[in-house]
Amino acid sequence: MKKQSQDLKLAVFASGQGSNFRKILESSLRPQIALLFSDVADSGAVSVAHKEGIPVIIDSDPARVELEGIDRIILAGYMKILSPEFIGNWQEKIINIHPSLLPLYPGQFAIKKAHLAAEERTGITIHEVVVEVDSGPVLYQEELSIHDDETLDELESKIHTLEHNAYSRVIQEWIQAG
Repeated sequence: MKKQSQDLKLAVFASGQGSNFRKILESSLRPQIALLFSDVADSGAVSVAHKEGIPVIIDSDPARVELEGIDRIILAGYMKILSPEFIGNWQEKIINIHPSLLPLYPGQFAIKKAHLAAEERTGITIHEVVVEVDSGPVLYQEELSIHDDETLDELESKIHTLEHNAYSRVIQEWIQAG
């Protein structure tokens, strides 16, 4: 029997400050978040999870960890590349948010790369995860203008606002779509 979308258990993978993780916890997805996986024991995301009573697993390789009972995985600032075997085991069940309009600027430092290239526009992409980094089917993109006098910090702030406003909604739509 297929689980209803509201009954699916979600794992969030995060390595950084946890701002996207915090926004997910503030959404209607909160009851479905079963654990946080992080490769960085002192990350902000781990602190958020501890404060919120979310179980935490710290390990450098999620393939070594039993994710029993987890139905879907949400990458929220997880900075390690997942192995092909791990992705294969979770095919079509991992979602990621990336701070560029993919296919432009895949991988790390996308905001900085767009800023240094003096792009006129950038944005965010939410996509399913496949073996090729930042190449999965796009579920959502939103763009914004980059102003000539805009600092990198200002651009990062604008990108994070887009991420925070969109990610939980797109995750919910992705789950409901099955």
